[in-house]
Amino acid sequence: MKKADQVVFVIDDDPSIRMAIKELIEAVGINCQTFESGQELLNATLPDVPGCLVLDVRLPGLSGLNLQRELKARGM
Repeated sequence: MKKADQVVFVIDDDPSIRMAIKELIEAVGINCQTFESGQELLNATLPDVPGCLVLDVRLPGLSGLNLQRELKARGM
């Protein structure tokens, strides 16, 4: 599998943290999508490729832990 066929989803409410992590991930050739909230991720159309989360657990609204529970409930 090529790095371009994978994606890392970064969910953090701090824009500077989000962009710093995105730049690091993309520097090694891996696709990265960022979201400022868990709800934004849940509302997005996500690519059908292997992926992982870099997740802030202290998000306003839907916390990171609750987001994980919701993703599990949706079979994601």
